[in-house]
Amino acid sequence: MSLIYEEVERIFIQFYDYVEREQQVIEPVLEKYNTIQTDSQALFNRMGTTLS
Repeated sequence: MSLIYEEVERIFIQFYDYVEREQQVIEPVLEKYNTIQTDSQALFNRMGTTLS
C-alpha cells in the first residue's frame, strides 16, 4: 500500500510543479488583463458621465 502512495505522490509532485510553472507564465498576462479591464471600466464610466 505504501508503494501506491509513494507513486501517487511522485506523480502529483510533478503535476504540482507543472501547475506552478504555468501559473508563473500566465501571471503577467492576467495582471495586464486586470489592468486593461480596470482602465476600460473607468473609461466607460467617464464616457457615460460625459454623455449624460
